[in-house]
Amino acid sequence: MAHMASERHHEERVKGLYNQLKQVFDSSEQSIYLHLDDVHKVCNDRFASLLGYGSPTEWSKVEKSFPDTFVDRKSQQNLVSAC
Repeated sequence: MAHMASERHHEERVKGLYNQLKQVFDSSEQSIYLHLDDVHKVCNDRFASLLGYGSPTEWSKVEKSFPDTFVDRKSQQNLVSAC
């Protein structure tokens, strides 16, 4: 029961922050995301497109670890080493 309350709180928190920043998400020429945890996150169209997703909703439904939504796990070490 506490887990469900925590999940609901996180969901409401992300929605509230998104609503406060909606104009920024919608009008920015930059890729923007807001990430609370691997389940509770939002982004703008530009960010979703950058990662190859069809929409922000599609990206928000991916429940992989956060780095895995950016770069395939097999390639992560190569990316870190290249930096």
